[in-house]
Amino acid sequence: MGDFSAIRLRIGALDSVVVIATGCASVDSGVGSKDRPSEATQATSAGESVSVLPAPVRAVVDAINNGDTEAFVAAFTPDGVIDDWGRVLRGAEGIASWAATDAIGQDATITVTSAVTSGHVTEIQFDWRSNRFNGQSHAFLTVAGDKVSEFRIPSPQ
Repeated sequence: MGDFSAIRLRIGALDSVVVIATGCASVDSGVGSKDRPSEATQATSAGESVSVLPAPVRAVVDAINNGDTEAFVAAFTPDGVIDDWGRVLRGAEGIASWAATDAIGQDATITVTSAVTSGHVTEIQFDWRSNRFNGQSHAFLTVAGDKVSEFRIPSPQ
């Protein structure tokens, strides 16, 4: 049997308990393979399961929730792309524009409800609340080094 540690995190209104297991064969090590994506989970106070996000993806989420446009733009590569239902915005200017019209400028909050990372791409399911749109959605964030190179929100089908 492995060793378990728990820590309590409080980020805004979200109070989470993170359980870390070591030396246990049944726990995903967080290292993905071609056949199995990396997925490490944490339990939230609401009893939901949320996967641990790669740091660049977490930076995007945190910037939105903190209303920090500068941090949001800085979380992307210089040639970063946001593709929101086929509306494509490129580079720092495009990313800042989207932040103003669709996210931070609309008092948005994003609550990631699940995430799976395979290679450099993390798919998130999330709850979005803003003055422009409210509801459940999903997105794909591609990581290049320590930044996000693409944030793609596909149109519903």
